[in-house]
Amino acid sequence: PVILSTGAVVYANPGDKNNNTIWYTSDPARSKTSWKAVMQYTPAGPFNAINQNGAFFDLTGNLYLPGGFDVVYTAPGIDWGQKWNVVTGSVGGMVIAGDGRAASQGGMLFVSERIAAQVHSIYSAPLGTLSPFKAMNTPSTFNGVSGMAYDIAHHILFGAAGVDGLHRVVTY
Repeated sequence: PVILSTGAVVYANPGDKNNNTIWYTSDPARSKTSWKAVMQYTPAGPFNAINQNGAFFDLTGNLYLPGGFDVVYTAPGIDWGQKWNVVTGSVGGMVIAGDGRAASQGGMLFVSERIAAQVHSIYSAPLGTLSPFKAMNTPSTFNGVSGMAYDIAHHILFGAAGVDGLHRVVTY
């Protein structure tokens, strides 16, 4: 789950029998009946359950989640966490990260999927336009990462790739 405030929480999962995939509650007790479905399968597809690398907040408070086929986001305001937008032209992923800069400073968003025995890249897009998503330079056998972290001081994106080990790339 992603904590939005003292009471508000968002949770994404692969979906239920009604294709609900993002859930929201503002109940501090998080009672079962307080959860409401706020997004169904869309072009974004199903979601992996959110883990520590499954959500990214930019400096303005937008929350990004990697969907099966696209990235989605919710913007601060009265509907924060309850209204989601699909980033048209984005890529699907399992993990998402940013470089710590604001959109106005040239901030970047990074998305990667990791499926064993398949070749995947890490993709990047400017936060200001959220397009185009471009494949970063990775080894030809690279199959994505299951965790990402960003070193703001040295501009290095780190990615944990299971049996492939730890990868790093200087981003600017």
